[in-house]
Amino acid sequence: MAKQFEALNSDRRDFIQRQNIFFVSSATADSRVNISPREIAALRIVDDNSVIYLDRTGSGNETAAHMLVDGRLTIMFCAFSGPPQIMRLYGRGTSVGWESVEFEELISQFYGGVTPLGTRQIMKLKFDLVQTSCGYGVPLFDYTRSEIVCVGCVNPVSGGKSFDALIVAEDWEKISVIFDNDFMGAAPNHRRSRLHMSGFHPTRATHQAHHPSC
Repeated sequence: MAKQFEALNSDRRDFIQRQNIFFVSSATADSRVNISPREIAALRIVDDNSVIYLDRTGSGNETAAHMLVDGRLTIMFCAFSGPPQIMRLYGRGTSVGWESVEFEELISQFYGGVTPLGTRQIMKLKFDLVQTSCGYGVPLFDYTRSEIVCVGCVNPVSGGKSFDALIVAEDWEKISVIFDNDFMGAAPNHRRSRLHMSGFHPTRATHQAHHPSC
C-alpha cells in the first residue's frame, strides 16, 4: 500500500543512494508525458525537500522545455535488487543553465568543482510529497556498469584524466582506446567531427579551451 510523507528522512535517503538509476517525468497541460532514465551518479540530495541532477546529452531536452512552461516534475526510484520498493518525489522543477552563477556554485558544492562530460544544465526539484509503495511488481536485474563515457568523466585507460582533459590535450591515442574508434587514422581536421559522431558532446570547459573568447 502506498505511503505518503512530506519529506525525506535517513531511511529514504539511504534507499535513493543504493539505486543505480532513476526516472524523470514531466509534461505540460497539452503535451505528451516525457519520461527519461538517468544514472544515479548524476543526482545529489540537497536537503530533505530538494534534489538536483546533472542533465547530460544522450537524451532529449524535453524536461527543460516543460519546466519553462509548466514546472511539474516527478522523480521515481525503484529497487531492481535487494528489498523491493518504489519511491516518487513530486514537486516543481527548474533548470539551471551553465552560464549562470548558480550553476557554478552547485558544481562547486556538490560535484567537486568538476563539470562532468556532456553536461547541458542542472535540474532542480523542490518537492512537497514523497510517496513510497511496495515495489513487488518490479523485476530483478543485475547491475553491470554505467556507460563508459559517463563514469565520473574518467576511464581507467585515460591515466586518471577527464575526457575533457584528453580532448584539450588532443591525446587521440587514449581517446581511440576509450571509444574503440581509430581517431589516429583520421585526418587531424576530421577527428573532432568523428568524435562527435561517436557520442561525445563537449562541455563548456572543453569548448572554451579551443574558443577562449566564448
